[in-house]
Amino acid sequence: MTPGILEASQFPFQVDLFSYQAAVEPLLIADRRGLRVCASDEELYEIAAREVATRTPIPGLWAKAFVDTNGDEKATMIAYIRLRVTQLQDEYRQTQREAKREIKQRQFEVRLAGIEKQYAESRPYWRKFKLREVRDPLGAFMQVIFWLFLALVIAGGVIAVLAALLGK
Repeated sequence: MTPGILEASQFPFQVDLFSYQAAVEPLLIADRRGLRVCASDEELYEIAAREVATRTPIPGLWAKAFVDTNGDEKATMIAYIRLRVTQLQDEYRQTQREAKREIKQRQFEVRLAGIEKQYAESRPYWRKFKLREVRDPLGAFMQVIFWLFLALVIAGGVIAVLAALLGK
């Protein structure tokens, strides 16, 4: 065997690298405010120890522990448990941050809906209709020119009629 190359036979148990599923997920409980409460440290250590005992560790984490301990099997198990507990704690913190973010988002949406409702109720009926927005400035300019031209034609006609009436 070439030194420095990790072979499958060096693992104390067989692990399928492509179909990994954690043996036990950490216990997450919803408290009265909706935040998630993590299992105690003892339970996290129990989860990691159960993964080692049932021979279902996370392959990458096991390999890291194996490398960190230079292949010592007992030290690898201990290092794996420490790494796994740290990983579970990090997952808990991330879950807690996401839960807090979701709660803040829901609170914001509720406040926004209340403000929109209050604003809609306070506006007079005629202001509920939005004015048509001008999306084509050239078209709007041409409309203004058309209406000015039409007004000039009408004004010219009115002046001609008045001149004809007064000129008699």
